[in-house]
Amino acid sequence: MHESLSTKLIIEHQYLFRRMSVIECDDGWFNIVSNMCSELSNIQGCFFQQIKESHGRLVTQLIGPDKAQCIADRYRELSTRICRLCGSDGEICHRGIQYQTLCYNHMIENKFKKGVDITATCNGCFDGLTSGHMFFLGYVKGQTQRLVVGINSDRYMIDVKGVEPMYTQEERKSGLLNLEIVDEVHTFDESNPIEFIKKVVPDMHFTGAEYIETCAEKQACDDLHISLKFVPRVGKWSSTKLREERKNEDRQV
Repeated sequence: MHESLSTKLIIEHQYLFRRMSVIECDDGWFNIVSNMCSELSNIQGCFFQQIKESHGRLVTQLIGPDKAQCIADRYRELSTRICRLCGSDGEICHRGIQYQTLCYNHMIENKFKKGVDITATCNGCFDGLTSGHMFFLGYVKGQTQRLVVGINSDRYMIDVKGVEPMYTQEERKSGLLNLEIVDEVHTFDESNPIEFIKKVVPDMHFTGAEYIETCAEKQACDDLHISLKFVPRVGKWSSTKLREERKNEDRQV
């Protein structure tokens, strides 16, 4: 909160603020804090230890009777309907794992999303699901409500990667959608998932830990305020190994 506003409150309610001097929230919640102070000033033996924003809510730590805490709790819930920046009507929204209460205009301006459902993306060929794929997908789903998977197209695999897919892109898409943990599947022709990520605009994007130094989508994630996560590799199974084994079997036949 701007110093002039916090100073005004502290001077008006010196008894309440005798143990603290900084209000850790934005100007939009000035009236909420002011009204809360007015109610609490009538309660004997009550004073603040901390006032701050946490996960889109006004959190007040205080010393005082139960009645005082009930008042603080009521204003905490009220804060979830007031924009923390301008004081107009708002609601809790999110950007990745960061939550704030904002009005519609500030939500759009700061690239937050309405509601609390979190979307995550990941990508790959997924040409024959292995135990490694299942661990990877399960790991990602465990940190999100909605999992959107991007898969490389047949054209990319043949023309760019130089391999004949074991399964067509429609078969690979169908196989992923049959998994309860996958909510949506997109196909893309590009050599990296940047355009796929820009289309979905998830809250988080996951890729393998082996790509930490060479992650092509890092800049796009930074620009769109998308949290980039790296998943540890488990086991030695891969689609490439399965493809080689199938070729060997075909030669033997």
